[in-house]
Amino acid sequence: MINKLKNQNFICLIPFLLIFACSKESGRQLKSSSEGEENSQITYQLTSLDTVFLDAALTSQVGYFFLSDLGVHFADRIKSKIFSFSWTGDLMGEYLGTGDGPTSQNGLHGIVYQNHRFYILSDVFMSIFDSTYALENRSQLEWGGVEPYEEMLNHPTPDMFGLYEISWISRMVNLPFAVLENGNGFILPVMMTHPKLNGYWTTEYYEQVANLGRFDAGFKLIQLGGKRSEKYLNYEYLPNFDYTHLIRKGDNLIVSFPIDHELYVYDLELQFLKKFGVPGKQMKTDYIPTQTLEEAESQWEMDFNQFGHYDHLHYDEDSKLLFRSYIPKGRDSGRSRIQVYKGENLVGDFEVPLRFKVIGSHRGEFYADGIVDEENEKLGFFKFTLNER
Repeated sequence: MINKLKNQNFICLIPFLLIFACSKESGRQLKSSSEGEENSQITYQLTSLDTVFLDAALTSQVGYFFLSDLGVHFADRIKSKIFSFSWTGDLMGEYLGTGDGPTSQNGLHGIVYQNHRFYILSDVFMSIFDSTYALENRSQLEWGGVEPYEEMLNHPTPDMFGLYEISWISRMVNLPFAVLENGNGFILPVMMTHPKLNGYWTTEYYEQVANLGRFDAGFKLIQLGGKRSEKYLNYEYLPNFDYTHLIRKGDNLIVSFPIDHELYVYDLELQFLKKFGVPGKQMKTDYIPTQTLEEAESQWEMDFNQFGHYDHLHYDEDSKLLFRSYIPKGRDSGRSRIQVYKGENLVGDFEVPLRFKVIGSHRGEFYADGIVDEENEKLGFFKFTLNER
């Protein structure tokens, strides 16, 4: 109904959302917060880190890396192509591309490789390709909602399915979503941008609006669940940091928020189970709240360049390790860090290059999303090993 799409440095909302924003009072109040401590047993060390540079000439250098049992892949967001590389960086082939045919794909917002299939999210469509890139299914996501339009427009509530949309991050990020077993559907991060219920100027949004949506095998939204971290209520407001990272871990879902060190555990029915986690090192968290759309847009770049935030999640099935990226002092610092959890214990925390996101492992080596530099026409991924002492 009312739609928002977040790209790398821009947030787009409909005009009458802007008009509504202008009437909001400008006063703000910062609430106090506290952080607890969790178990920490640092036993893993980074023992090697190599960069594998790739031939970037065929790509736009705009996109992200992901892993499958076929090798390392670069999802080109501009060309809607997947470039496949061997484990040592040799180009093996290029697939898909824009178009309407069964070998084409318009958009690569998020990709999950599971059960020898590529699940590809693009805008409001989900496409399923087999391991040879043959199309098996493609359908538009159905958001449901039985409330009359006038009711949704004038009296929005958090349980109105038709007001929800996908919670986008940026075109340089593989939008996280979970694929359920046996073709039972998907779990996507969701949000709401209604003029009377949104993350820009309404507290109720952070208190009650769901951040997870479960879709059935027919691509229809059937359940809402989860909610945002209570730490958002310490600020009025932080819409630029309003998004959700998630990853499957067996029969559970691990959820993380940019401003919260805690990791939230749900079952696949979206029922909350517990939380755990240790704060990152030297995090700069004196965030600047905003109360209008204009303020948030003008501050978007500064928020990510100058303030600490938690980032990408990956669970490695072989090692049973959970990785979480974080950027302690913003992107301008030029460095990231990685937390490593075994069970609920922090077992590693080390500095890595900026944009370092663990995406999988192969034969004892871990792989990470690495160098995607459009300006300097550079493309590459990282390989590293860990040692448990």
